[in-house]
Parts: sequence; C-alpha cells; structure tokens
Amino acid sequence: MSFTPRKNIRLIDYDYSRQGLYFVTFCVKDRNCLLSQIDNSEVRLTETGQQCGNDWKNTPSYRPNAEALAYVIVPNHIAMVFLISCGNLVFMTLLFWIMMSFSTCKNI
Repeated sequence: MSFTPRKNIRLIDYDYSRQGLYFVTFCVKDRNCLLSQIDNSEVRLTETGQQCGNDWKNTPSYRPNAEALAYVIVPNHIAMVFLISCGNLVFMTLLFWIMMSFSTCKNI
C-alpha cells in the first residue's frame, strides 16, 4: 500500500519537549481495522480496542505526570489528548512510555 507524503504540521519554533497539552494519534500497522467495527452507525470496540481504552483510562495510576483528558477509538487508530506536567527529561520518557504501551497492545 502506498501513501502520499504528509505535510509537516508541527509548529516551527515550538519546543515539543515542554510540558503542556498534546494531541497524539496512533495508527494500526498497515491501517488494519483492529480496534473497532462500525455496526449500524455505532462504534463497537474489539478486544484490542477495549485493551487500549482500558490502558488509556488507567493512565493516571501509573503515569503520575500525565492526565488523560480525552480519547476516541475508531477502527484503525486511536486519537488522544493528554496533559503532561513535568520537566523535559521526564516528559520525553513519559511520552516514550505512552507510545510504547499502545504500540504493544495485542495486534497493533
């Protein structure tokens, strides 16, 4: 499958290692629809989608410097908004662990 290169939407002078609000989207490998299914215009989470949702809801219990504000799970990706309130090194480690927890969900 071939994809068109995307335009870089990052702010040129913004320091992405600082604390603040972040919007992140994780896409399933090869954009396979593994997280949910659309049934009669309603999203129904698969077991993998439920696992990702549970992990996201439990974020504050094992990531004390991250607050899960909002998320949406659709068939082939999960989009989330979170607040990170810590210094640069801690932030980068925290962001890494958030990404790793979702990338290790079953089948993603």
